[in-house]
Amino acid sequence: MSSKEEAGFLLLELIVALAVLLLVSVPMLGLLAMAAETQERARRHTAAAFLAREVMETVRNQGYYRAESMASEPLSGGGKFLTTVNVSAAVPGVSGLKRIAANVSWYERDGRQQIELITYLAGGETMGRRGLR
Repeated sequence: MSSKEEAGFLLLELIVALAVLLLVSVPMLGLLAMAAETQERARRHTAAAFLAREVMETVRNQGYYRAESMASEPLSGGGKFLTTVNVSAAVPGVSGLKRIAANVSWYERDGRQQIELITYLAGGETMGRRGLR
C-alpha cells in the first residue's frame, strides 16, 4: 500500500515541476519574441542609414553644378524604403554653398520611420567652375 502512495506522490511532484517550468518559460518566450522584433527594427534602421549615405554620396559625386534634388520609388529589400534628396542653397542669397538633405523613410508596425542626413557642398564661384572633385 505504501508503493501506491509513493506513485501518487511522484505524479504530484511531476505536475508541480511542470507548473514551475511553465511559469518560468512563458515569460522567457515573450522576451525572445521582443528581442527578435528589436533586432529586425535595428536591421531596417541600419539598412536605411546606409542607403541614405549612399544616395548622399551619389549626389555629392555629381559635383556642385550637377547636384540636384531627386526622389525614388519605394525599393524592396528587407523593407520598402522611399528616398528623397533635397538640394538647396545653404543660405538664401549666398552662392557657393549648397545644402544636401538625404531622407530615407519606411513603415513599421508603429508607423512611419525616417532618417535624414544633411551635408553641405561648396563650389560655384567660391571653388572655381569645376567644383569639388
